[in-house]
Amino acid sequence: MTWIERTAYPQFKRLTSARLLHVFFTPSPEEMDWAEKRTGSPESCFALVLALKCFQKMARFPSTDEIPEVVIDNVRRCLELAEDVWPDHGSSRSAKAHRKLVRQRQGVKYDAGRARAIAAMAIRKAAQAKNNPADLINVAIEELLRLRLELLGYTTLEDLATSIRAEVNATIFATILQRIGEAGRARMEGLLVVGPDGKSTFNRLKKPAQRATWSRFRDQVRWLDQVDALGDTDAWLEGIAPSKIADFAGEADAQDADTLSRYDPVKQVALLACLTHTARMRARDDLAEMLCKRMASHVKRAKAELEEIRARQRATSERLIGTYRQVLERLDPGSETSAAAREAVARAVEAVTSCAGNAGQVQALGEMLSALVVQTHSVQAARTAVEQAGGFAAQLADIEEVAAFHGDAHELLVYRFFKKDRPVAEGRQITADQLGQIAPYLRSHISRFGAYATDDLHRRPDPFDPLLKEVDFTNVDLAA
Repeated sequence: MTWIERTAYPQFKRLTSARLLHVFFTPSPEEMDWAEKRTGSPESCFALVLALKCFQKMARFPSTDEIPEVVIDNVRRCLELAEDVWPDHGSSRSAKAHRKLVRQRQGVKYDAGRARAIAAMAIRKAAQAKNNPADLINVAIEELLRLRLELLGYTTLEDLATSIRAEVNATIFATILQRIGEAGRARMEGLLVVGPDGKSTFNRLKKPAQRATWSRFRDQVRWLDQVDALGDTDAWLEGIAPSKIADFAGEADAQDADTLSRYDPVKQVALLACLTHTARMRARDDLAEMLCKRMASHVKRAKAELEEIRARQRATSERLIGTYRQVLERLDPGSETSAAAREAVARAVEAVTSCAGNAGQVQALGEMLSALVVQTHSVQAARTAVEQAGGFAAQLADIEEVAAFHGDAHELLVYRFFKKDRPVAEGRQITADQLGQIAPYLRSHISRFGAYATDDLHRRPDPFDPLLKEVDFTNVDLAA
C-alpha cells in the first residue's frame, strides 16, 4: 500500500460502481445548461462539465489520464454526444478560464502560496503529537477544505509532511538529549552493549513479564529496580506528547541492537530514552498484573474449597433441620403431644371440681394447673428431641460450623493460601492495602475458623497486624 492510499487525499477508485457514477459523476440539467452557455463547442462543453463533476468530488482538478474511462463515458452519455467526441478545453488559456469558472461556481479559491503556508502550519502543529506522515497529510487536507481552498498536489503535501516532521522530531531529540546529560547518555548507549551471554539490556527492555509465579514476581521487582536506575525518564520526556513517545519507542522496539547502533547519535539516544520510559511503565503494569493474577488464583482456590466445605456440611445441615422440625412439632400447641397433655389436665380439673369447696377457686386453680402442665410437657418434649440429636453443646457447635461459611465467605479461606507467599510479601512486594481489605473481616470472624484456621492464627491473638506492619511497598508504586 502506497502512502497516498493511507491518506484521505481524494483520488479515483480502481473500480467505479454504478451508484458512484450516479451520485457524483452524473451532471444535472442545470449544470449542463450552465456549461453550454459558457462554451462554444461540444468538446469544450464536455471538458467543462467533466472538470466540474471531478472538482465537486475531489476538490482539485485531476489530469485527463487520471480520470477513469467509465466516468468519461457516463458524462458523454448524459450530454448525448457521439462516442468519438472527447473532452477538449482547447487552448491553455481556455482551460485556465474553465477552471476559474468551476472555482467560482463551487466557492473555492485558488492560492497555491497561501494553501502551502496553511498546510505547513497545520502540519507543524499536528507534528507535535502525531508522527505518521499520513496523519499529518490528513490534517493538512482537512484544514484546506475547511478554508475552502483548492487542494495542493499530493507530492507537495507529502514533501511538506516529511520535511516538517523531520524538523519537529529533530527539535524533540535535541531537547531530550539536553535533559539527559552526559551520565544519562552513557547509560542509554550502554543499553546496546552485548554482554558475554550474547544479549543486551536493550533486548530485555522489549520483553514483557512472564507467568505470575512468586519467583518471577521477585525477578520482575528486580527488573523494575534496574530500569528505574537508568534514569528519571519522566523528567526527560516532560512536555512531549505521549503519542510521540509511543511512536519513538515503537521505532526503537522494531530494531535490533546492531541496527540501532548505526542511527544518528542524537536520535539513537532519544529513541532509547523513549523505549526506557515505556519499559518502566510496562514493568509496573506487569508487576501489578502479576500480583492481581496471584491474588485472583488464591481467591479462586478459596471459593473452590468453600464449595467443598459446604458439600461436606450438607449432611450436618439436614440433621439440624430434622432436629429443629421435631422441636417445633413438640412445642406447637396444636400437636398431638400438647393435645394429650391438655386432655389429662382436663380430667384432673374435673376430679378436683367434684370435690367439696369453692367451685370458682377450684376452677381457676385447674386452669393454672392446665397451662403449667402443658407448657412443662412441651418444653420437656423439645429438650428430649435435642438430647436425642446429641445434646445442646453438639447442636450449637454444628450451627457455628455451618454459619461460619454462610453467604460469600470465601475470604475466610484466603489467608491460608496466602501464607506460603508471605515471606515474599513481607520482603516488599505486596501492598498493605491488599491485606487490609480482608484483615478486618478475618479478625471479626476468627472464632469461626475452627478446623479450617491455620495453627499460626490460633497462636496469635491478632495475626494480621505484624504482617501489615512488616509490609513495605513504597519503592514499587503501582499507581505510577
